[in-house]
Amino acid sequence: MLRRSSAWSLADPMDEAGQDGKALVKKRFTQRLAALVSAAARVQEAEDAGALHDLRVSTRTLEAMLRTWAGLLDPRPRTAALRGLRRLRRCMGAARVFEAHVARLERTAWDHDDPATALLHRLRIKSSRRTARALKRLRPERLRRLLARVEAATSSLRSGPVADPDGSARARAHVSELRAVALAAVESAAAREDEWLLRQARLAVRNWRHAMDAFAPPADGPSADLRSALRQVQDALGAIRDRAALIGLIERHARMRSVPGLQPLIEALKAEKRAAFQRFQSLAGALGVRSLTAATALRALRRPVARAVTRTAPASTDERWERMAQWLLGTGAGR
Repeated sequence: MLRRSSAWSLADPMDEAGQDGKALVKKRFTQRLAALVSAAARVQEAEDAGALHDLRVSTRTLEAMLRTWAGLLDPRPRTAALRGLRRLRRCMGAARVFEAHVARLERTAWDHDDPATALLHRLRIKSSRRTARALKRLRPERLRRLLARVEAATSSLRSGPVADPDGSARARAHVSELRAVALAAVESAAAREDEWLLRQARLAVRNWRHAMDAFAPPADGPSADLRSALRQVQDALGAIRDRAALIGLIERHARMRSVPGLQPLIEALKAEKRAAFQRFQSLAGALGVRSLTAATALRALRRPVARAVTRTAPASTDERWERMAQWLLGTGAGR
């Protein structure tokens, strides 16, 4: 079982002997950009059902790279690249939601007269429309503009004799901040089944995992075990989210169209949601979460920032992470 440890660390690409750290980061950007192009081609050609998911993952990994290595990038082109990636991801997200709903309902062999058949037909139509809308974002000219934005953002990663120590310190601090937030979020969500807390935990775990991969590629040993645990936690939280969304959709469909006979399906989905929550609770232990007070969480969030090189960091870093921790733990006024 993995436990919290002050010795938690990742291999710093800037410390790799005989290689320029910036060149290594640039290489990773190139690899992730190639993965995005490949996934986009698969979506356009409708080669497989997982293409939309892979495209969204590709956009998220690039966003994580841009945020993690902000200290090595020019701010204005980086912001433009993040904006373009976010728009693409959100457009794909709407199509992906309906795709997931259709896939879940198709796993059950419905009779022709089953009341869920009509709902499945409607969801297939909506999924097709959302996918067609998403494909507009992948038109050659639009895709070229997005790729150009990302390349412009990474143009400052020119090879040099000395890697930028400030950029590396900020990247490490960024990953540590996301770790502190994710652990606090997972702990809060595992304590009670609350939709808002579960959503925050899913987002926080996902952001931490992507930031870890952006800072250093997966390797053998404890780091690989931790990434695997994060992937499982994220999958369990995703299953909770998907079931909750589908339950709400079915309940609205039944209410607005006065469709009877859908309660057995709703109960089955609720059972799957409960099972996913129980799995999440058991997986949370693998991350070593333990009881935290709000003050303890805030101190944990401050520590990595204090160790970082702060002269290039935004002035609001501490305040931003304090507010997030308060929201996650339910102590802030905005909660």
